[in-house]
Amino acid sequence: HQLPSNMSVSASWVVSRALRLPVFIDTNIAPSTTTKTYNVLTSTGTAVNTVTVPFYTARIDPTGPVLTAFSDANSWYNSFVLTFRKRMSGGVEFEGNYTLSKSTDDSSTGANAFVGNLNTGNPQVLDNLKAEHGISANDATHRIVAAVILDLPLGRGRWVGHDMNRFVDAVAGGWAISTFFTKQTGQPIPVAMQTNRIADGNQRPNVTCSPGTGVSAHDSVLTDTPTINAACFSDPGDQQAGNAPRYFSNLRADGIHNVDLSIYKEFVPKEGMKLQVRAEFFNFTNSPRFSFPDTFFAQPTPTDPGNTNFGKIGSSAPGSTPRHMQIGVRFEF
Repeated sequence: HQLPSNMSVSASWVVSRALRLPVFIDTNIAPSTTTKTYNVLTSTGTAVNTVTVPFYTARIDPTGPVLTAFSDANSWYNSFVLTFRKRMSGGVEFEGNYTLSKSTDDSSTGANAFVGNLNTGNPQVLDNLKAEHGISANDATHRIVAAVILDLPLGRGRWVGHDMNRFVDAVAGGWAISTFFTKQTGQPIPVAMQTNRIADGNQRPNVTCSPGTGVSAHDSVLTDTPTINAACFSDPGDQQAGNAPRYFSNLRADGIHNVDLSIYKEFVPKEGMKLQVRAEFFNFTNSPRFSFPDTFFAQPTPTDPGNTNFGKIGSSAPGSTPRHMQIGVRFEF
């Protein structure tokens, strides 16, 4: 839709359905279609009783796993996209888009494994991937990206300083600012058992309450406080699948919140020549982005506190850098 002042907006709905996506499995394990009775082990390795489960796998070669991809996973992606733009007028130009989306799948591994912390959320029961369907590791509910150019109204012949001295104008007038900012919801968080006691997948704990503590990533780092409540999880038992989802849609890692900015001015020494001076600031607001918290749960016991770092954040996200700047001069002739 065309709007006044050289502005326009457009809206669209994007739907994507993908079938037969790859899943990595250990082909050094042979599955069976029959049930199997297991000894249930305590933390000391003592069998206390038995349990029958609807899947059984036996290691063919004890020397180690052999990871192979098979194509059996599916995914859904739905999004509403709003695009907005304004051509240069009145000293202002901008362009950007906002996306509201939801992504679900049976497995976020394989060829989709471009997002950090994926392996923790590997499927738990490989012979029933439909039961694994849930929020995807690649899900980002909100994302907005925009670029803005502002021609400052300061200088000779402009709104402010119309009759400015030529020497002062050469220093203070004619500057422009451009900025590029991105804000995005963080990735959903997986929770897995620190000690995996399930034969053919990544064992997850049972969930007993809403696991969020309400502590932000920033406060977690400052106060060494967990963002996930360990009291809301329990050990499902030996060879038992936990009821926790692969990824929690209501538990999110620190999102993207970045602003890059540049300020520049152009001079025309003589006809056919142009000199540009530019200063660029990356992560202009010096906003940190923190990594995933520790997501491996261990059941506390009277003699073992479990994983005391569970839910805590110990580092910045890969690729996150503090503010830095560069200054350059460009001469065209």
